Amino acid sequence: MEGSLSVSNNEKRTYYANSAVGIVSGYSAYKYLPKYIRKPYSKYFLGKCKKITSFENNRYWNSAISAFRNSRFFNNNLQIVNLNDANWEAVADNIVEKRSEFIEKCKNNPVKRIISKIFSISNATLKSKIKVVAEGENACFVPLTSQVLVNSDKMGITAFHEIGHFINKNGTGIRKFLSNSRAISILALPAILAIGLFTPKREKGDEYQNPIGQAATFIKKHCGVLAALSMLPVVVEEGAASINGAKLAKTVLDKGMYKKLNKLNTLAFGSYALGAATIGLCAALAVHIKDLMTGTAPRKN
Repeated sequence: MEGSLSVSNNEKRTYYANSAVGIVSGYSAYKYLPKYIRKPYSKYFLGKCKKITSFENNRYWNSAISAFRNSRFFNNNLQIVNLNDANWEAVADNIVEKRSEFIEKCKNNPVKRIISKIFSISNATLKSKIKVVAEGENACFVPLTSQVLVNSDKMGITAFHEIGHFINKNGTGIRKFLSNSRAISILALPAILAIGLFTPKREKGDEYQNPIGQAATFIKKHCGVLAALSMLPVVVEEGAASINGAKLAKTVLDKGMYKKLNKLNTLAFGSYALGAATIGLCAALAVHIKDLMTGTAPRKN
């Protein structure tokens, strides 16, 4: 009896040790592989953006501001900022300060406090992302400060799309719903991945019989598909932002400029669709790596 108990304990210790290594390995694959998979497409998209001259970009930039000011969506709360080397640090410092104030307010709400801690990035990382926008490698809408940040010389064409995000955020009905639904992805994706990685692989006949265990097993088996589906709110909202921007653009652009804008928006939408598919693939791969390294869990007593 003593001997078999020792074997059982050794088996469990080995399993848990392998599980720790498997979880780290699987999560690392999930965290680092997607950017390499998406890199060729991102490079292709940026290449298309860089073919647009600074003169054209500034025409798009000015047209976007004009179209927004003359639209029914105009709102003085939106700041459309031409981000560049001269002003990005000041803009970044303001966003960091506003985020700190927001996090401080979240301390009074246990749920918001936990969420803000889990998904918060460092100030240095946040500032580096803003610097990338100033360098003309990206553009963004910052809901916290209600700012559209674009380098007008290098990414002016994206101003319509970013204003489209503001229209969703401050809209009503389906627009507001789509903007708010992005939170589903923020919460669901890490939960799906965590359940997939931490739920043990069990032998046939030794499966969980309780509803919670069965649900966890289902999520584990379909982790890739569920992870990809969890990104749908982001993909759909991005598409809606482009549609909003295109409607504004149609009021101010000639046919040639309008056609070029729509082609770029289609490419941008493709990057989000590819991102969702890549996340699903890498989530499934992460769980597979973990199970390969861990093996089957010891039978339940």
